[in-house]
Amino acid sequence: MYEDKRKFIKSICVRNDTKHTRIELCPAENYDGEKGLYRVRINRKWRDINGKVAFFNKEKIGELVTAMLSGSVQEPPPIPDIPNGSRVSFNASSNMNKPNWQGGFTGTPPILDYNGVWKV
Repeated sequence: MYEDKRKFIKSICVRNDTKHTRIELCPAENYDGEKGLYRVRINRKWRDINGKVAFFNKEKIGELVTAMLSGSVQEPPPIPDIPNGSRVSFNASSNMNKPNWQGGFTGTPPILDYNGVWKV
């Protein structure tokens, strides 16, 4: 059975003009990280670095909050116009030097993954 590791112990609400941002902190120990560090979730999206789980100390969390107050944190790109059932092509090869392009159809509308990239 899957164990939910999301046990948030702190949350911060940042308001910049009319925009509200919710920051939630989860102990890094729940994700095999070091004690005293936190995994950060912003507006229900994990803040990871280069697709890998990232842990932040209190100083880095403070820098993140400061960046949000100054408006310098980037937002994800807008949702692409790819409706459910659209024809798409994709590389089915694990070797990027020898692409194996396949065709298919989307089964869902685009989904924003935890890295802030839209996927179909």
